[in-house]
Amino acid sequence: MVGTGRRLPYPNENSSRKRFTAYLDSVATELFLIASGGSLTLVDCTFAGPDGAQHSLGEIIYGIRCSAYHDPNEVDALVHWGNDKEFGVVNGRFVVNQGLLMALFLVLISDDGNKQYIDTTLFSDDHFLTVKGKDYPFPMFAGERKKVFRVLGIPWPPAPQQ
Repeated sequence: MVGTGRRLPYPNENSSRKRFTAYLDSVATELFLIASGGSLTLVDCTFAGPDGAQHSLGEIIYGIRCSAYHDPNEVDALVHWGNDKEFGVVNGRFVVNQGLLMALFLVLISDDGNKQYIDTTLFSDDHFLTVKGKDYPFPMFAGERKKVFRVLGIPWPPAPQQ
């Protein structure tokens, strides 16, 4: 299965929620680097949720995902639809912008563990990433995280944090 809840990286974890959150937490730095065009490096960070408690990126995205599925009317209470310069939390709501949505997609398709499950024939010529006026078809990124970073002009691997 393509996605964040697949069992392979976490074979001893039975909870799909824990696999989902652990996966997103493990790629959070790369996710924010992609979303910000390389200008924002977040490591081991948490965000204040609507309940006032601190939550990891994975926990927040999992909560939004569950709300979108079970109670779509609740999503607006959890999400601040921001511009591409906003990250974090605004008025207790997690900022979601176009950059973050694209980063989530690119992180999933560029994950080497998902490569074998991606049917690249489902992408048409209309499915591409445009960077500095040049179009890059999404299938070229299947299982190729390094290629995503190279196209975006972000150094790979991300610099270790101190």
